[in-house]
Amino acid sequence: NDNFLDIERLEALAYYMWTPPDGIDYSGNSYSLTPPEGGIEVDEFIMSYNNNTNAKWVYDELAGGWLRYHDLPNMYDPSGEFYPMLDRLNQKQLIFNNVIVVFMPHEVLNGDATIIDTLFELGDVGDAWLFRDGKFYDINWAHRYWEWEISTWKTRPFKFIYDDGNSVALHPGNTWVNFVTPWTCLKEAIEGAVDCLEPSPDLEDWIVKFGNP
Repeated sequence: NDNFLDIERLEALAYYMWTPPDGIDYSGNSYSLTPPEGGIEVDEFIMSYNNNTNAKWVYDELAGGWLRYHDLPNMYDPSGEFYPMLDRLNQKQLIFNNVIVVFMPHEVLNGDATIIDTLFELGDVGDAWLFRDGKFYDINWAHRYWEWEISTWKTRPFKFIYDDGNSVALHPGNTWVNFVTPWTCLKEAIEGAVDCLEPSPDLEDWIVKFGNP
């Protein structure tokens, strides 16, 4: 984990975290094996946080998900090559059915800009990008009181929606979510590229370049 905490410390933190007595309801989003209509064909893309911290996602049609690669097998490898990111429990490569990029404001909490928090409130809506089934979709995230929330007086995690408010169908399975700043944008190179690009099937490379808060 990025916090460099051992398992015992993580277990202790989890023990003291507050959980609602009746649990957390994750049922707000929609799921379907059939991809939404439209979208742009994309078989791989890079999530670039800085020149030395990048993750590559490659769609595996047979497995039905996005394989994750990273460029830091250890802290001292400057090669820039991408390596399969493995689950330490079973040594299998990480694979996710959905990869989502969520755009929202960030707040820097220390002078070195090494501690950053996301900023959102109940009622907020923002942009998001969904990658599923080898395609890209331009969608939105929303943290609102919907009919269920109003009737139960409870809240649920983000809901992913279209511009008209209808729910976006995610692929059944697991989801990796990247939280990025509003000025994160799409480029064709990790280094040197200046202009932000619009998602297009004509792009040779898809690089989601994180914009520093």
